[in-house]
Amino acid sequence: MGVRITGCAGLEMIAMLKGNHIGYLSNLSPWDYAAGCVLLTEFGFFYSNMNGEQLAFHGRELFVAATPKAFQQIHSFLEI
Repeated sequence: MGVRITGCAGLEMIAMLKGNHIGYLSNLSPWDYAAGCVLLTEFGFFYSNMNGEQLAFHGRELFVAATPKAFQQIHSFLEI
């Protein structure tokens, strides 16, 4: 698994939707991820905070988004 950082949540989510990345993790504010969450849902991707809970959409959150398979693997890795 490689790591890529562009510094832009929107570009990272577009890369996932295009199939270039399988997941994205970052500490984001709601305006960084809210619109992307709509697209992620429509395209069958999963997203949550780092604890696997629903996003609160207020204040900064540790954000995880990924394909369904990668989402489970990422959360398993984060539990270690």
